[in-house]
Amino acid sequence: MSVPSMLVIDGRHIIAGRDLKTASNSSGVPAPSVTAAARYGLRKSADVSGHLGGTASNQSQPEENDEQRPLSDYLVGSFLEDALSKDDANTISIYWPFEETPDVQRKGKQAETTDWRGREAILYVCLNMIGEAKFIRLLSSRRRRHLFTYQFGQPPRENTTSLILVPPPTRSFVNTNAGLANYTQIAFEALNCATFSVMPWPVASLFGVGSGTGMVVHIGGYSTEIAVVVDSTVRTDVGGCVNIGKEDCILHLADLLSKDDAIRNQITAGIRESSSETSSHTTADSVFRELACGILDDEDRGKIIIPLASGQKAAIVGEDGEEEEEEGVLNVAKILVTGDTKTIQQLKENKNKKGAAANAAALAAAEKAASDRAAQAAAEKAADVQTYHVASLHLDVKVGPLRHRACEPLYRALDGMEYGSSRTVQEGMALVMKNLEPAYRQAVWESIVVTGDLARIPSLPHAITSYLNMFLLSNPDRETEEQPNHYRILKMPEYYPEFKNSSTNVAPFLGASIAAKAILNGHSISKADYNQHGPAAIYLATALE
Repeated sequence: MSVPSMLVIDGRHIIAGRDLKTASNSSGVPAPSVTAAARYGLRKSADVSGHLGGTASNQSQPEENDEQRPLSDYLVGSFLEDALSKDDANTISIYWPFEETPDVQRKGKQAETTDWRGREAILYVCLNMIGEAKFIRLLSSRRRRHLFTYQFGQPPRENTTSLILVPPPTRSFVNTNAGLANYTQIAFEALNCATFSVMPWPVASLFGVGSGTGMVVHIGGYSTEIAVVVDSTVRTDVGGCVNIGKEDCILHLADLLSKDDAIRNQITAGIRESSSETSSHTTADSVFRELACGILDDEDRGKIIIPLASGQKAAIVGEDGEEEEEEGVLNVAKILVTGDTKTIQQLKENKNKKGAAANAAALAAAEKAASDRAAQAAAEKAADVQTYHVASLHLDVKVGPLRHRACEPLYRALDGMEYGSSRTVQEGMALVMKNLEPAYRQAVWESIVVTGDLARIPSLPHAITSYLNMFLLSNPDRETEEQPNHYRILKMPEYYPEFKNSSTNVAPFLGASIAAKAILNGHSISKADYNQHGPAAIYLATALE
């Protein structure tokens, strides 16, 4: 069996790697070796470069004449980053071929055209990036732009990789037959893979957290897809979509930042100084949006702590896995169970001590503890400030607790927003479950996994699901199949050291790695299958549908 490669596409991100250990029947699974942006760049022609700037290059579809360009003109990965860092960055148009447009994501409309040539270019590069051979760097800066002239992995003619592809989530996670056929054609004709298989995003996500039944909540750019999986089968008849996504969070946070006087003063001063030095026409709105994107895309996602629903409290768990006790509170039951006779004797002696001195000491200790708590709370509030860099102004901006409200559009019904609707993610989850047979409901509620780029914020899944209590039974002892009485958020398993403490945005990659052996032994198609049936061969062996 050839070495399998897993490639997970999440709209604007790609996670990929080669599962060497699973192929050799080892229990270990390596972490992803490639995490890249799912975009490419094309240099603008001379007649349009004058009026098209780099800031207007976040497009999903290239111009019609760009489709005729050779693959050697496509800038992907480090080549694109190098080009954008140079002075000629404004001559490059950037495209995101795997991301659905807002109309498709929000309204379910079919895309008129799909940039399959751009997708081929990105997949070609990612497959070579996870190869064992290192890239041969070119001395000529001009020839370095021609990515497909020199490979930094195995050339397609020598490729022996078995590719397992997890396509980007779509509405209700339904990939059209035409889309699967096109991926298959790219795999065998452009990438020359030995074998090829497609694994649905929800199934891969649940496999990654050790479950075959559950709910997958994928927070995308413009929408949140909710899928239900029962016994490793995607229940497309009960899936749903909520028109809320990361874009809504960016707009909401940018609006909050613009209304903060301290932050506005920092931005205004930075714009004034930048305009006087470089005659820049940067607007305040664009800077606030850039700052909002920087906060949500910061590598340290722990800087954002999403609050729970009113009245809900998060459990405090210590390093030993046991619930920590409040300082100064004596757990008598624990002492009696452990048989700590010394502490029990002290309790008896303290009980016998009476008098004004003991009472005064207890009162003084209580006042000191209260004072210490107040001082600590004030210090924490004052220290809850993070610094973020705004590249367009070369300015560092300090942002306080306001950043914790970034994801409010996901779980709160906000009015007056340019994007989004009044329906929240937790409401969408509850509505999806109404269409599922009662016998499966509780099992699904006990296996919830949140994926997508925003899933890297550790507190977000718990914050969203804390609002589910209104849909649960108030009396957990009441037995019923119709209404659930509890739910559970799944996290990455700890028995894979490479994924311990990782966020669930990498769950699909781990799931594909775990299922690699089973997929390649019975749910994949070979070159012989492709030669006999063509791209339609994928319909005969789609992995774990």
